[in-house]
Amino acid sequence: MPRPLEGSYWATLGIVLLALCPNIVFTTAYALMTKTIVAHTGIDQTGLAVTEGLSNAGYAFGALVGGDLTQRFRQRRLFLVCEALFVVGAALSALAWDPVSFGSGRVLQGLATGLLLVVAIPPLVQQFPVERMPVTAAAVNVGFFGAVTVGPLVGGAATLGSAGWRWLFAGLGLLGALGVALALLALPHRDPPDPDLKADWSGLGLAAAGTVAPFVAVAELAAHGFSSVVFTVPLAAGTICLVALLVTEYRKREALSPVRPLSTSLPLLGIVVASLGGAVYVTLLELAERYLQRVSRLSSLSIGFALWPQVAGILIAAGVFYLLVRRRSAWIAAFVLGGLLLLVCAAALLTQLGRLEPRSLVLAASGLLGLGAGATVSPALWLAGWSVPAQMVGRVFALVELLRAEADYIVGPVLRQIGSRAAQGSALAHGLRHSIWLTLWLAVGTVALCAAIYLASGVRPQRPDLDAYLDEGEPALSSPRFLERLRPSAAAS
Repeated sequence: MPRPLEGSYWATLGIVLLALCPNIVFTTAYALMTKTIVAHTGIDQTGLAVTEGLSNAGYAFGALVGGDLTQRFRQRRLFLVCEALFVVGAALSALAWDPVSFGSGRVLQGLATGLLLVVAIPPLVQQFPVERMPVTAAAVNVGFFGAVTVGPLVGGAATLGSAGWRWLFAGLGLLGALGVALALLALPHRDPPDPDLKADWSGLGLAAAGTVAPFVAVAELAAHGFSSVVFTVPLAAGTICLVALLVTEYRKREALSPVRPLSTSLPLLGIVVASLGGAVYVTLLELAERYLQRVSRLSSLSIGFALWPQVAGILIAAGVFYLLVRRRSAWIAAFVLGGLLLLVCAAALLTQLGRLEPRSLVLAASGLLGLGAGATVSPALWLAGWSVPAQMVGRVFALVELLRAEADYIVGPVLRQIGSRAAQGSALAHGLRHSIWLTLWLAVGTVALCAAIYLASGVRPQRPDLDAYLDEGEPALSSPRFLERLRPSAAAS
């Protein structure tokens, strides 16, 4: 029997947003609530950092595993199980009585959200007509980074009461429960595409090590420093496993991740933009929050309000992206590169902290951050996704999100630690400004790298053929092999 909302685009879109947004909101909200969480659960700052590291690792690993599970099991059943896991995780964190209960809840939330990313988005893309694609693209943009920009406002508001953080987790759990209810009414039973697919155990093992080890290493960085084996050994081991994962998946016929299809020019550009652009955004946001909190001594609520322009920025960028997709503009790649330039401008503005009034400066910079984030990460995901057939979109998003999560949540702590060591013996403000300068140079280097990839690839502005993408199973964008025009055969022709 069909469900009451089965086939409804708006119900399916609501399911996607309810799956993605709750956990993503907390990733930028928790920094303003750490003191209260530490006081109520008994967890220390290092333990809290490890917990968030494992939660982020769970998100990255879950996205990759989800790409495999969606090939074997029905989407409806997978979604209900994963969303239920998120609700359990939120309940554990809301009721946390010790570090273990809080940490278990956070890891479950991260893992479940990573799984939901791949389970929820493909049906929204694949099962509706091309006329819905502009709304889908813009909504996924808001779902990814709109939720990130709302985090500081939510985190600041949650500090108004001593139990505010518990109510926040309860609210996130209620949103997850609403997602379960909506899925029961809307998601159909559909057979999986490849139920007999063999499990890629080596890929799963390398992915687990390549996500967990680096995040744990970075979480220990502030307490132990760069020279400690607690940092160097897991970081090196995790990096080796991640590289081995990419190499082995590229060579496999039935791979867990579509590394080979994503090795052409536009997916490569999208991966670099999503990973490094996202890392620049997350790092600048954390440094701005830390400056206002520890140097300017603003309350958490005041910090949240100082960052509100980024919410407007992300909505404006999502609106522009909607228009570009609707008109099938040939300038989407240029839009993405322009977003990187906005992040450079935001970083340059934040280098003036200490010279100009900090609250006003952060207000202006956060607007640029919102615009830059909205023009880079999610549009870059679509650049990669449109360069391969539509049936691969879930696994494409999973791999890009794994790499993005690695960059986003590893680069920031490393740059902060470098800044702190460079400013050893100086004021905290000097160390934070040093880290902001490092992030500025990372942003500039990212712009140069992405421009070089685009120019060297020989790709030219092109309109995405969304009809072929959805109706014929063909890529919407033609993506030549990297350095194609510099190859001898291309030059001869």
